[in-house]
Amino acid sequence: MSTAFLAALLRGMTSAVAVALVSFLIGLPTGLAIALHEFPLRRLLAFAIGVGLVLPSFLMAIGLSMLAGGHLPGWIGTAWSLLPIGFALVVFATFAATSNITGSQIAAARLAGGERVVLQESARAAWPVAALAATFAGILALSDAGPGLVFGYPGAAAEILTSFSAQYDFRQASRQCLVLTGVVAALALPCAAMLAPRLAHGLLARDTSSARATGTKWKGAEASVVLSVVFVVLGLPLTGLLFPLLRDFPIMRALADTGRTASYTLIYALSAGVIATALGFALAICARHSQRVQALLLTGLLILLALPPAFTALGWVQLATIAPEELDWLMRGGPLLALHSGLRSLPVATLFALRAVNSASPGWYAAAELHGVRPVSFMRKVLIPWAAPALWTSAGAVALLSLTDITSALLLHPPGRGTISLTILSVMANAPEAYVATLCLVYLVASLCVVALGTRIVRPWL
Repeated sequence: MSTAFLAALLRGMTSAVAVALVSFLIGLPTGLAIALHEFPLRRLLAFAIGVGLVLPSFLMAIGLSMLAGGHLPGWIGTAWSLLPIGFALVVFATFAATSNITGSQIAAARLAGGERVVLQESARAAWPVAALAATFAGILALSDAGPGLVFGYPGAAAEILTSFSAQYDFRQASRQCLVLTGVVAALALPCAAMLAPRLAHGLLARDTSSARATGTKWKGAEASVVLSVVFVVLGLPLTGLLFPLLRDFPIMRALADTGRTASYTLIYALSAGVIATALGFALAICARHSQRVQALLLTGLLILLALPPAFTALGWVQLATIAPEELDWLMRGGPLLALHSGLRSLPVATLFALRAVNSASPGWYAAAELHGVRPVSFMRKVLIPWAAPALWTSAGAVALLSLTDITSALLLHPPGRGTISLTILSVMANAPEAYVATLCLVYLVASLCVVALGTRIVRPWL
C-alpha cells in the first residue's frame, strides 16, 4: 500500500479520534440534562441536535470554511464538520440509557443526596453507552470523505474517491477500500457487539415507570449552557453559510439549478426510504420474539452502517460491468443508487421498526393467536396501522440520510442524473461563495421541513 494512502488513513484516524473524544465530553452531560431536567427551550434544542444527524457533513464543512475564511486548520475543520453527527449520537444514546432509569430509583437517589447524587448515579449508568456511541461516531467519521475534501485534509475515504474518479484506477481503489474496510470492521465489531445489547434493552423496551424530567433551580443556567454547546457545534457552521448572502443572494439561479436535479433527488431518496423501511419492518417482525435475536440483529446492522460506503458501492460497480444487458435498467441506472442507499440505511429503518413492534401490546399478539387470525391479516389490520407513524418517519429519515452519502452518489449515479448534494459538491470549488451558500440554504430549508413534518407525525406515537 502506498505511503500517501497510509498518511491519509492516519489523517482520517486523527479526525475520528477527535470526533469521538469531543462528542463524549459534551454529549454525555447534554444528554443527561435533556433526559433529567426540564428547562426553557429543551424540546427545541433536542430537535436542533437531531437535525445534525440528517445534514451532510460537507455542508457543515462549507459553512465553517466560509466562516473562517480559510484560516481554520484542516484537521480542526474536518473534525468540527463531523462533530454534529457524533454529538447527536452520544446525546440520544445517553437519553435512551437514562430514560431506562425508573422514577422510584430517581426518587431514592434524590432523597439520598439531592440532585447531585441523581446526576452522579445517572452518569454512572449512562456513560458506557455514551462511550460506545462516541466510539461508533468516530468509526463513522473515518468513512466520511466530504469534510476532508473541503478543508484539504483528505482521509482514506477521500483517497479512494480520488483513485476511482480522478485516476480511474479501479484496482488501486479496491485495494485501498479493502484496507479501510478492514480497519473499520476491526473497530466496529467489538463496539457494535457491546452497544447493540444495551440498545435492545434500553431503547427498544417501553418502560411505563420511567422518570420524568423535572425542573431545578439551575434551569436557566442549564438552558444557557446547552444552547451554547448546540450553537458552537451546529449553529456556527450554519451561520457561516449566511455571511456570503449579505453580499448577494442568487436564489432564482439556485432554485433553477436545484430544480433540474430535484426530481432525481426525490426519486432516489423516496425509493431508498421505501426499500429500507419495508426490509426493516420485515426484519423487526422476524426478530420480535427474542431480545437476544434483536441484539444480534442490531450488532450486524451496526457493523453494516459503519462500513465505508465505497466498499459496497465499488462492488456494485464491478457487478454492473459484468451484468447482462437485460439488467441495464437496474445496474446502470438510478434504481441501483436507490437500492444501495436503502440497504446502507437499513439499520436506521430497522431500529424504527423494532421500536414500533416492541411497543405494541403483547395482548394483541395473544388475542390474534387465540382467535386464529392469520398473520397477514393481523399485520394489515392491526400492526401496520399501529406502526404507521414510525414507518413514515423511518422513510423520511432514510430519505434524508441517503442524500448525505456523497461517496455512493459519486460512484453510482447515472450521468446527467445527479442529486442536489452532488450539485453543491461539484460547484463549490469554482462557483461564487454566495451561489454555493444559497444552494446549501435551499438544501437546509428542505431538510428542516422534512424533519419537522416527521416530528409532527411521530409525536403521538412517542
